Amino acid sequence: MKADTILRVSTFPTIDKPGMGLHPSQLCGIDNFHTVFLTPKESSQRLKVSGSFELCDFDFLLDARPIKGYFFTKAVFHMKRTFSLIKFSLYGIGLIFSERIDIVHIHSPMHIIIAFAGFVLNKKVYITFHGTDFHRIKSSILYKMIGRIFTKVFAISPDMIESLSEIHGGDNVILVNNGIDLNVYKNYHINRKKQIIAVGELKIEKGFEYLIEAFSNLIKNDAIQNYSLIIVGDGLLKESLQERINSLNISNFIHLLGRKNRDDLIDLYNQSEIFALSSISEGFPKVLLEAISCGCNIVSTDVGAVHSVLPNAILARPKKVQDLEVALKKCINFNCKLDIDLNKFSWEGVRATYYEEYTRS
Repeated sequence: MKADTILRVSTFPTIDKPGMGLHPSQLCGIDNFHTVFLTPKESSQRLKVSGSFELCDFDFLLDARPIKGYFFTKAVFHMKRTFSLIKFSLYGIGLIFSERIDIVHIHSPMHIIIAFAGFVLNKKVYITFHGTDFHRIKSSILYKMIGRIFTKVFAISPDMIESLSEIHGGDNVILVNNGIDLNVYKNYHINRKKQIIAVGELKIEKGFEYLIEAFSNLIKNDAIQNYSLIIVGDGLLKESLQERINSLNISNFIHLLGRKNRDDLIDLYNQSEIFALSSISEGFPKVLLEAISCGCNIVSTDVGAVHSVLPNAILARPKKVQDLEVALKKCINFNCKLDIDLNKFSWEGVRATYYEEYTRS
């Protein structure tokens, strides 16, 4: 008997960007299903992932939308992005036919054209919301009209449930955790530096500007001038963040390290005393699980699923520099440790949630 085949549409992790598309890639290991994984083409080497799947990559404009620039520059970018999306979607629709797809599962509303084709062809159709995309569509009239095509909707954060239930109905929205590989992200139990680490793409949603301001205020206190802040990641804001660091005369204390591969990142987690999440918006930030598993103390903004997952964490309001400053100081002075059972965030449990839904008649 032929195993059901899933067309999964998402980014797929690479050696250089191991966190990108990690959640969807781990679903290739769902038992009794074969996956055709459609992903934008990348130049860097793909991360090795277990499971029964076929990786199909296709050209797609991955450049971030310009923050600055003339109207013409932005218009040209959006035209190119739209044309790229249409070609990518047509390729995905072709896969539904050529690969005899039974289930279409997209991981961004950007790919809703492919999902709509699956709906028209009477396939089961799913979407998983991971974070930023949810905040962009929750007030979209167009999405509310088209969103009825989905068999079920998955959300990785409890704070998404109410809004998605209003659109899709409460019985059609399923909460699913992010996961972590505890065999990879380990605490080496080594002596740690007086170092704070932050990880993420250098974009507005990650709130690094507020973290830099908070840390700048913090090191004015002579008692904690021996701390440093390292930020791992790359993105459009790199230049402006570095300019701000320079203007505050704290370039000896804050370092933008760029992207790091997974092994190097794990080493940096283990070298650091504190992990800081300064995001303005999130779904379920898997970097928190990584940092906790590697033994870091945690300071975070109160976004997405953070409060429900880490009820005892030191939390700050998003965009509040003083809150972040106070939270960091408290964590430094009291060396707060979180008591959390990471076993409940295993990828096996995540896959089981999807399997249960996929196998419903």
